[in-house]
Amino acid sequence: MIAQAAPAGTATPGSGASVPPAPPAGVGQASYQQAVAAFRRLRCPTAPAAGSDDPAAPVAACSTTVPPFTPYLLGPAIIEGTEIADAQAAVNVGTWVVNLSFRAAGQAVWSTYGAKHNESVSPADPANEIAFVLDGRVLSAPAIQSVITGSTEVSGNFTQQTAADLASTLRYGSLPVALRVSSITTTN
Repeated sequence: MIAQAAPAGTATPGSGASVPPAPPAGVGQASYQQAVAAFRRLRCPTAPAAGSDDPAAPVAACSTTVPPFTPYLLGPAIIEGTEIADAQAAVNVGTWVVNLSFRAAGQAVWSTYGAKHNESVSPADPANEIAFVLDGRVLSAPAIQSVITGSTEVSGNFTQQTAADLASTLRYGSLPVALRVSSITTTN
């Protein structure tokens, strides 16, 4: 899912730093307070364990990039991962990026979100960050730099491998695996 990073960009878990007192639009106070409490307890000294993604609720999560793992307080999903039509690693002006395209419904939501977001948020605001979240882990947290009406380019400090890994994960997401017993052997 793609979620908005709550405007708590300077808050760190356990620091007592302030987080927004009001929940994002459409989120109940109880659900938001539960996420804030989880965020304040969150420690990311090691790679994060898989968690759950409730697209309608705020969530506290850790990044999956190399240490130090960054904690995030995220708003509800803007777009579900099923709305990503394609993601490809590419080079743009000598820098590795990930190009995203959305299905029609996802593109409409993304365009509307980007337009409304850029009307109300200044360029340096931590609320510019969004997060790509899978299984309760933040895969990448880029900043929105302008209104996006077509395909989206995610840039950052990517290598060829990290861009390819992110594109692959965004394209395919979490794949369910069914485990079945194929044989049982008893030994003494």
